[in-house]
Amino acid sequence: MRRAMICITAMLVLVQIWPSIFGQRSASDLSVPAAHAAFSSPAPTHRGTASAWETSTPPACFPQYRQSLTTCAKGDRVCTAKAANAYDLCDATGFWPQ
Repeated sequence: MRRAMICITAMLVLVQIWPSIFGQRSASDLSVPAAHAAFSSPAPTHRGTASAWETSTPPACFPQYRQSLTTCAKGDRVCTAKAANAYDLCDATGFWPQ
């Protein structure tokens, strides 16, 4: 019974100090609803123009991916993984990694 009480106490202490150790919001921050916080201090909204990336057509990464796959030897998993990673980066950023 004594060990169970020590374990429960340790867990409660961990629950109480977890946010301060790992940087999460405190209980006082959670007590104010987000709607009230947003209503009291509205954030300014800025509407800008579309960037060149948004207005242009996205790059065609698949032909470069297919070309890099053809240069890989058959069964070479490392080369295939590098090509797949480069394709993912190109798809996300718009530029084929060199």
